[in-house]
Amino acid sequence: MRALLRAVRRSIALKLTLTLVGFVAVTSLVAGLYLKRALEDFAVESLETRLGSVAAVLLDEARPLLRGGAPAAA
Repeated sequence: MRALLRAVRRSIALKLTLTLVGFVAVTSLVAGLYLKRALEDFAVESLETRLGSVAAVLLDEARPLLRGGAPAAA
């Protein structure tokens, strides 16, 4: 009887352990996929903003040269 009780307890502990490990693995995978996408979207948006700012500065500096005027004094 005690041997049967030990086997059931070990089996339950093993099942709980495997369930927990599986849950952590699935949760980590889902979080990783979500964070990859979210961080990629943030990086693209940040890059677009920075490139837009640099383009505006270059346009302001290049506009007189494109019109044939003298370069602006620094």
